[in-house]
Amino acid sequence: MSEINQQAIRLLVQELGSADAARFSRQFTTGYGDYTKERKELFKDWTLEKIGMAIEADRDTPRPTPPIVLGEDALPSAWRKLIEKKEALLVDLIADQVESLYGYKPNPEAVIHFLNEDITFTERSEKK
Repeated sequence: MSEINQQAIRLLVQELGSADAARFSRQFTTGYGDYTKERKELFKDWTLEKIGMAIEADRDTPRPTPPIVLGEDALPSAWRKLIEKKEALLVDLIADQVESLYGYKPNPEAVIHFLNEDITFTERSEKK
């Protein structure tokens, strides 16, 4: 990554914070894969009637009420959800940071593997 790009990223992070800087930079990245091809394959057998029935069935599906997590105890829960969902923003942010620091940008699969295998955290024990 060129020096001017590194300086721009530092300024964005300084002015916007890490999360908003990552959101801003995602506007200019193409991602990976071929969504058009995947979408055509995934939905090739779907008709408007079948889509309507799926929407109606989903509306009728009861949803569990998520547990309420407050304060600092929400951090491990939020982190776990980011990891489990393989949140693209997090994956891109980590890959971009590795590239910024070491001149090598890992592919998304490598970042996801790292997040799944190498990151651990300790949850706080329940307060009594």
